[in-house]
Parts: sequence; C-alpha cells; structure tokens
Amino acid sequence: MKFFELVEAHAEYKAKSNMMTFKNYRQSKVWDLKDLNEGTVKENILGFLNKWGVYRVSYSVAPQLTQALKEVKSDIQYFKGKKLLQDLTLDHKQQEYILRIFSKIGDVKGISGVGIAKILHMCCPQFFIMWDNAIAENYGCSINAQGYMNFLWITKSLINKNGLQKEYVISDIKDITLLKLIDEFNMMRKRARMTHSEHFL
Repeated sequence: MKFFELVEAHAEYKAKSNMMTFKNYRQSKVWDLKDLNEGTVKENILGFLNKWGVYRVSYSVAPQLTQALKEVKSDIQYFKGKKLLQDLTLDHKQQEYILRIFSKIGDVKGISGVGIAKILHMCCPQFFIMWDNAIAENYGCSINAQGYMNFLWITKSLINKNGLQKEYVISDIKDITLLKLIDEFNMMRKRARMTHSEHFL
C-alpha cells in the first residue's frame, strides 16, 4: 500500500461514488452525539447507513439505536480529537470502550460490526475506519469487536510502515481524512477482486 495508490484509488472512487452524499451526512451535528433523539438518529444515522454502500437496516430500530448510543456516548466521545497514529497499540481503556460500544450497539437488531464501524468513523474520522464483510475477510479479521481492533492495528501498522501520514500531510488532499483514503483504497481493491496479500504490497 503506497500513497500514490491511495491517490489513484481516490480518483477512481470519486468517479464511481456520490461523494456529495457522504459529505452532506458528515456535516450533520448528530455525529457530535449532543442532540440524540429518535428523529435525528433516524434521519441522519440510519439514513447514512442505508444510503452509503449496500448496508441496509430498518428505520424502525431508531428508538433502540438512540438508547444504545446514549449509553455509549461517553465511550465514543473519548476518541474525539484523537488520531489512530498516536500509539501503535490500543491501550486497555481504548479496548474496553470499543468492546462496550460493539456490545451495546450490536444488540440493536440489524446493526452489525459493519454498521458500528460506519457510525464510529462518522463520529471520530481520525481514529476509526470503515470496513465491510469482504474487506474484513481480506485482512483476516472477524466482524466483531476483537476483529475490528485487529483491523485498526493492521491499518495503523500499514500507515507507519509505508510512511502514509507524512505523504498525506504534504499532499493536496485536504477534504477527507487519511483513514477515508485507505477505506476508498480497500473498496476499489475489493471491487477489483484483489487478494488479501495485495493489500500489503
């Protein structure tokens, strides 16, 4: 995974995806978790989950999802302003919070580890990265809390190994995070049916 490959994937991704939809949802204040109610959760969070990618979940779970988010609000907010690159490994507190987030939100019918990661990325885009079943499989990770933490560790290792953060900082790409660039790279490689080993070139 080299930075020029991320740039190429980004250009290809923009040509094939409706980035305006992503940016419009990202601008919603609901991701600050300060105004959580069934209406905002249904319109913005469930709306995003259903319109971004092929993930689908019933809007009827808005009450349950709202309650779950309120219960893990402080856990998610702990990661706000933090970057995945600050430490090579997740500390005990971070692991505890991620486990609880996956447990509480995962109890909501129809919300899998894929949906949880999407929510986490929108809330804390510098720390959490999106994935889906195929991407998780390519990285050898299970769709659960432990698998997601492994995915974060692999992603962080790739960033450090390939100097991606340094090249991102001096690049002209300013409208999305490095983690979103990597997600787009993963998506385009998935679409091209690339093998697991090719993610690590």
